[in-house]
Amino acid sequence: MSNRIKLLAEKILVKNNIKSLPISLKKIAKNEKITLASIHADDKTSGFLYKKNEKIIIGYNSEHHPNRQNFTIAHELGHYFLQHFGDFFIDKGTILFRDERTNNQNYKQEREANKFAAELLLPEDLLLSYIKREKIVFDDRKEINEMADDFGVSTQALTIRLTNLGLIAI
Repeated sequence: MSNRIKLLAEKILVKNNIKSLPISLKKIAKNEKITLASIHADDKTSGFLYKKNEKIIIGYNSEHHPNRQNFTIAHELGHYFLQHFGDFFIDKGTILFRDERTNNQNYKQEREANKFAAELLLPEDLLLSYIKREKIVFDDRKEINEMADDFGVSTQALTIRLTNLGLIAI
């Protein structure tokens, strides 16, 4: 799963000529003719993807922190680019790999969309160059907080990504 998803995310970044931080999800959506819509929803609802014919809408919870909104949008883009079956995806608490449903084999698409979001927002090459350029040694939580803000993601999303890449241990 992961190599295919990583290559897809890299291809999208190249296609959209995105080489710097934070990753411009608005640019990707615009180039794909996807409408981004801010929605008011309960805290458990992160966002949705609606696909019908040529109309594609990604909704994201306006009440969530902007960094969480970014992950939600990237997650929904994952459903779109991975061509997951269905016309409507609604995500309630499936953000950041931690929901118990995402650990169940029946929710393979949710795990794939989360993996895609991590690969798109936190590409390994940009992470490594950032760490080298900023001389990050991960001895201070402040470094992860600042890094997360620069990438436009939550500290939780960044921590999980760094752990999965073997760059830190938690």
